[in-house]
Amino acid sequence: NESLIQKLQRQLVVVTRERDDARRHSNELAGRIYQERKCFADVSHNHKKEVDALERKLKKLGKKCKRMEIDSRAKDETIRFWEVSRAMENLGGGGATTAA
Repeated sequence: NESLIQKLQRQLVVVTRERDDARRHSNELAGRIYQERKCFADVSHNHKKEVDALERKLKKLGKKCKRMEIDSRAKDETIRFWEVSRAMENLGGGGATTAA
């Protein structure tokens, strides 16, 4: 009977160690998972900030491009007007009042 008690006590010690090892391992894994999630969240946040900045820059450049196109068209029309005016003056027709 005494040997049975000692055998059960040894088994209890072994099982307790295994449980403690499993718990320690579980806690380590939980810590690693937490760090990975935190790292992923940081990377995702930085990526989103970068994408937002690039989208703002794209929008700004699009507006600038549109303004340049409008300015270019206005300059082209002004040049055409003066070319027509000079051509009419050379022909002796006087100054032009409308652009062709």
